Amino acid sequence: MVLTPPLLRLVLLLAALASSTVFASVPSEGWHPLAVLASLLPLQLAALLWALSRMPTATAARPPAELMPPASAGWPPAGGSAGG
Repeated sequence: MVLTPPLLRLVLLLAALASSTVFASVPSEGWHPLAVLASLLPLQLAALLWALSRMPTATAARPPAELMPPASAGWPPAGGSAGG
């Protein structure tokens, strides 16, 4: 599933709204540390989704064929191991 930038912004906005809503509902006896972590979980997951969607694909990171060394350049060695 490919998310477009406007859809990613919407996901981040909704996650921030959910996190702040949960965090704002302070119980009378105070916050438990795990409750603080749980309230931030929607925002963390949305940020992870945003970061993963910004990563280039493996084919886009590969250099063009004209920049690759020729196969006869001697690497990788014919034996298949890089060590001696």
